[in-house]
Amino acid sequence: MQTIAGNNPKVNKSKLTYYLGISRSMFYYKHKRPDIDEEIKHQIESVLTTHKAYGHRRIALELKLNKKRILRVMKKFNIKPYRRRPKKFVKKDDLEELKVYLKMRLKNFAQLLQILFG
Repeated sequence: MQTIAGNNPKVNKSKLTYYLGISRSMFYYKHKRPDIDEEIKHQIESVLTTHKAYGHRRIALELKLNKKRILRVMKKFNIKPYRRRPKKFVKKDDLEELKVYLKMRLKNFAQLLQILFG
């Protein structure tokens, strides 16, 4: 496998960034807030331990921070709150159909076992 630089130890950074498909300014970019983001992450997790279903808006109100900042940190660290889901209502007619279907499948299974091992 041949590298972009080949056998030459000196690599032209503009060619390297061209091959990578990024700008040179992005090549030198360093994130400015990794420590602050880590601190906010711990604060968000502490809020989520007491209030599991809070989303980014409620967490922002609780911490008195901007909701965009909270959402950015939650996306960065893949923090997701518990989602309350509605109960699915089942009609009685559907239950009867399900019982009939399961009885039929059970009979077929019993017949199959009798054929195989009978």
